[in-house]
Amino acid sequence: MNKYHLSESQLSAWDAVRSFSEGKIAPFAREIDETDEFPHGIFKDLAEHGYMGAPVSPEWGGAGCDAVTMCFILEEISRASGSVGCSYNAHVSLASSVIANHGSPEQKRKYLTALASGAKIGAFGLTEPSGGSNAGDPKTRAVRRGEAYVINGSKAFNTNGWVADIFVITARTDKGVSAFILERGMKGFTIGKPAKKMGAHGSPTSILYFDDVVIPEENLVGDEGTGFRAFAGTLDRARINVAALAVGLAQAALNSAVAYARADAVRKADRLLSGHSAPAGGDGHGARGGAALNPQRRTHVRRRHADQAGGRHGQILCCGSVVARLQQRD
Repeated sequence: MNKYHLSESQLSAWDAVRSFSEGKIAPFAREIDETDEFPHGIFKDLAEHGYMGAPVSPEWGGAGCDAVTMCFILEEISRASGSVGCSYNAHVSLASSVIANHGSPEQKRKYLTALASGAKIGAFGLTEPSGGSNAGDPKTRAVRRGEAYVINGSKAFNTNGWVADIFVITARTDKGVSAFILERGMKGFTIGKPAKKMGAHGSPTSILYFDDVVIPEENLVGDEGTGFRAFAGTLDRARINVAALAVGLAQAALNSAVAYARADAVRKADRLLSGHSAPAGGDGHGARGGAALNPQRRTHVRRRHADQAGGRHGQILCCGSVVARLQQRD
């Protein structure tokens, strides 16, 4: 039943990303969490299936997915692995989005096409060690020198920082907050080692350091002083996708909890039936009848207890903390 009146293309995209995520991401979720290593192979698969540029216009190599379809994509990827969802979201909803919506045609040709194809991974630098996520008052500075800018400062909690190739950041200029594109390897630009986080393992978070980093003026996104508006608009759209990411994690946790509760009900039913069957056959009297009825009774009790377990929210939450540890934590 299509109660949300989704289009055929939206439904088809939802089915496709669900199948992809269950086959290509979910089997490796535990390994990603335990090793805390960025899953390059999965992101290569995402690129090959066109997901790295899903919201980007086809003009720049993307799929041109609408906002609803993007929510389905984020939900299903995150249901399979919250870590993959976090890094994917930073790439498509933040770094790529700023360039797609505010970049020049030349910036789109040089950077957005590479991000959309998955040849490059993007990161987004806003939060700073001293001021938090205050987009209106960055301490990082960009000083104009001829046809270039010299950037000094730092950015904290940068998702994908350790593995990204293209970085979109904010810095204060003479005319206000401005946005810039940096590339890995620029002189004076260093990336701190990934932080040891409690959750979202495999989605690296690093500090970015800028020490007299010289970038050409063509790497300014939009005009000087328009960076705050560009980043604020990007974050408004990205919050919708973060909500979809959270829904995916919640669904994964619920699915795990329900599966555990149902299985636990079956185990309890088996023990109960075995206890009733043993006395019937232990003394050699009535064993045949008891044994013959046991499979039917067992199936009936299994079904009844499993159905009841699905509705006992207290039991689901209790056991969910064990079997859905990864999803609930993230």
